[in-house]
Amino acid sequence: MPKTDKHEHFDAIIVGAGPAGLLLGRELSKKHNILVLEQNKLGETTKTWCTYEDRWKKAGLPQSFIRNRFNSWHALTPYEGEVRGITIKDDFVAFDEHKFLKYLGRQVRKQGSRIYEKTKFKKYSRTKEGEIHVNGKYSTPLLIDCAGVDSPLIEEFERIELPSYINCISHIVEIPRLKNYNYYTFGKHKNGPNFAFGVTKIAPNLGHLLYFQYTTHKEDPRKYKKDLYRVEKEQKVPKYKHKTWKVASYPTGRLKTNAADNIFFFGDAGFYAPPLNGMGFNAALRHYKEAARHLSKCIKKKTYTEKDLRLDKPVTQINNLAFLIPAVAFNSLSPKFIFEVFEPLAKFPQSKLVPIMRNTLKASDIPFYVEQMPKMIDEEQLKKTMKKADLKQMLDVIGALTDEIAKLEIENKMGKKQKVKDMYN
Repeated sequence: MPKTDKHEHFDAIIVGAGPAGLLLGRELSKKHNILVLEQNKLGETTKTWCTYEDRWKKAGLPQSFIRNRFNSWHALTPYEGEVRGITIKDDFVAFDEHKFLKYLGRQVRKQGSRIYEKTKFKKYSRTKEGEIHVNGKYSTPLLIDCAGVDSPLIEEFERIELPSYINCISHIVEIPRLKNYNYYTFGKHKNGPNFAFGVTKIAPNLGHLLYFQYTTHKEDPRKYKKDLYRVEKEQKVPKYKHKTWKVASYPTGRLKTNAADNIFFFGDAGFYAPPLNGMGFNAALRHYKEAARHLSKCIKKKTYTEKDLRLDKPVTQINNLAFLIPAVAFNSLSPKFIFEVFEPLAKFPQSKLVPIMRNTLKASDIPFYVEQMPKMIDEEQLKKTMKKADLKQMLDVIGALTDEIAKLEIENKMGKKQKVKDMYN
């Protein structure tokens, strides 16, 4: 008698039940049999707090989950008693992440798919037939990695170029007298590294205090607790009651491709850029329906090679690289330099600032920023100020950005020619 396969089979297995995994799982479950694996209990995994109100509405998400609204985001830097900054005006919302994820989980299950909580993704293997076996129990032709910045698959497949890290420690507190805004302050400790300190009011009596440093290596952010307390005191944060800590060391950089044979990377695992203001979640919220349609076609056609699964777009790479430049630069720029750069930045119209924050730059937007850069930055001073390794990395990022812009221009031209050719076929 032929040997039977005891593995439980699914059209796709999603690793990670955070916002990205559940949004994608909800869409795919409408047409396919999906399994979602979550190493924790559902609703305890996310590090995301904010997004844009129009994206929230477009995704059809309940308004009842919104805990706070604010219409501006501020970036500030002090120097010698003076403060300069930029303000980005937009409609932001902070939402109840626990209720949000529980809601998505119910929808995934209602559509017939499964979520296994407290089930860690431990191991996988490939069969000759192209199936992937997971944890020795489940099988699928398609593995979708939504495990986030700590994804072991991203590391295994060496998908990240130009890497650096954002080491964050977040303090969630009860703080009734916190003003209704969202801001980051950039500074430098005496004889120490640069840092950023952020404050977001995420609910009527709840605040999110964030401290982070960019480094070239991963480290444990818990050692920054003393620094965080010191900055809170300098910023004159009102008295509060401690709720919880969240810590993470985010890898940032350029994602070479968001696919491998039989594997698709999505969410923070597929959008590498500094996760300020919920960047990974915003990218997932913007792209999950497009990604689901693409993956659904692959499932129906049974095409799972890297080439088939890849959903890379030059414009996505352009946005991630553009966002990465200030991250790399911030690592070693002096407060004086940042202070001076903020003055011309503050004169930018909102139409130029908002796309940077939203990660929605188009190729046609780039010439404006390229034209403005020499006016904002003294190249010789930059060379003196930055560490050589950081300067080299920033130039590498700029070089990669230039390549992506050129690719997009070529793709656009070829696309137009192809349309004309098709008219006569």
